[in-house]
Amino acid sequence: MKKICFLILFLLLAKSAMASTLSGANNKFGMHVAVPHEDDLAAVAKLVNSHNGQWGYITLVIQDNDLDTHKWQKVFDSLREHKLIPIVRLATSPEGENWQAAKREDSQKWVNFLNSLHWVIKNRYVVLFNEPNHATEWGGAVNALEYAKVALKFAKDLKKSNPDYFIMLAGLDQAAPEQLPKYQSAPEFTKTVFGEINTRDFEKYFNGWCSHSYPNPGFSASPQNTGWGSIAGYTAELELLKTIGVNKQLPVFITETGWTRQNLGEELVAKYLVWVYNNVWLPDTRIAAVTPFILNYQSEPFLDFSWQKPASSQFYPQYKAIYDLKKIKGQPAKNEKITFLNFLPKNLVQDSTFIFKLKFLNLGQGIWDAKNSYQFKLISQTKYNYRFGKLENVKPFDSGEVVLKFCTPKALGKSQIKIGLYDNDRLVAVSKTWPIIIKPLQSLQINYRLLSWQNTGQDFQVNIFDKAEQLVFTAKKQKGEKGKINLKFIRNVALGEKYRVVLLKPGYLPRQTFVVFKEEEPNIAKFRIMLPFDFNKDGKLALSDLVFWR
Repeated sequence: MKKICFLILFLLLAKSAMASTLSGANNKFGMHVAVPHEDDLAAVAKLVNSHNGQWGYITLVIQDNDLDTHKWQKVFDSLREHKLIPIVRLATSPEGENWQAAKREDSQKWVNFLNSLHWVIKNRYVVLFNEPNHATEWGGAVNALEYAKVALKFAKDLKKSNPDYFIMLAGLDQAAPEQLPKYQSAPEFTKTVFGEINTRDFEKYFNGWCSHSYPNPGFSASPQNTGWGSIAGYTAELELLKTIGVNKQLPVFITETGWTRQNLGEELVAKYLVWVYNNVWLPDTRIAAVTPFILNYQSEPFLDFSWQKPASSQFYPQYKAIYDLKKIKGQPAKNEKITFLNFLPKNLVQDSTFIFKLKFLNLGQGIWDAKNSYQFKLISQTKYNYRFGKLENVKPFDSGEVVLKFCTPKALGKSQIKIGLYDNDRLVAVSKTWPIIIKPLQSLQINYRLLSWQNTGQDFQVNIFDKAEQLVFTAKKQKGEKGKINLKFIRNVALGEKYRVVLLKPGYLPRQTFVVFKEEEPNIAKFRIMLPFDFNKDGKLALSDLVFWR
């Protein structure tokens, strides 16, 4: 009971540690995967985004012998579809019984590879290797000083290449004994690292804290334990950082944690997980994400950690237990950018309605879809009546088209308009400025000739189409005298734009021409002679006209 009271008191006194880069609602649930197969990605998304949740986390491991941009871009694109945020742990390659020690000179290779990927969200979460206080994880001998030099070099190079990198030191094995060179305890390893990385550089180049908070001993201890080697082990790590002089509030990413079933049984593991989520991880505002180890591992040494059953698509009870917990809709920041591929006309006539088909290119990180709460809005000091069509599944680097219905006022004047892209009502991207001038309504003189004795009539019709072949204006039952029809107050046209004008008269074949409306000149549409061969009055010349003529 004392331990529980201490833990609850500690959590109540803890200040919020979310960095500014973790703005917006945050879904803490996540999962660690061994290999990013599509089935596993889908299973993670189902788990961490259940009950209308969105944007949970997934920890991935990328080895230095697997830097295939095409492969990993497909993975990132799938994560975007599943609304999963990647935490990428860098890894070297196995060499005998050990993982090779990372080298400072390999930094640029990693920078080039990571920059070749189009990341899922703004923050590029990167963990610099794994448990280097184990000799097997660092070339056969623990070397905290060299690890610190490597980590600082990587962090500086990554940050220099792109400030969106969110860098974390490796998670440590908190249960490791002090037995150099095979093992070094997490506290002593950390102190040695900060002997090389001064706190000023750490706070400049590192953004969060990666923790492996396992319930030791034996991965089967009570979830109510606290301190080093417990599921709340991150609290001991943060306290140590304070004594070292780190004042920066660090969001914590627990990228490895969990119980084995061997000593506890399936049901108790599930109960422990539910308890620790509800009583420790979710209430603690310092924690940004928890990605238990591991979703699917079908062989030793991690078979007993796997949430998925051997040789089966079924999961142990802990999957259903966490699935049933309430999730939230995360709202991670994304870098969004839009380029419009066609231009809107500048000079529009008053008191009119325009239908513009806008083509654009998604150069951002989101999938622009109304279902994902993306929409366009006009940004202007002048109020206009308008309506955008819905965005539908426009992925990064894809083009899209949206319809804008735009109404001009009766008043003449000038204004500046921009088109804003909104995500959950947050402005995330803005177009270039669209300057518009509201001009007076236009007139049009129709010059025509009829193949008849009289060049007059009461039943002309004029249709005007824009370049998208949309009918923008029509005038019926127009009177023509001496080969002229005068139309006034033509709405829905833009000056300087080309329009197709069609002249109709019952019994005559249609004629068409093109007109560019200009304010400073008389607008005249000249038509070739109209032929009286449309005997059936269907607007076209066909064999059926011969039947009517006979």
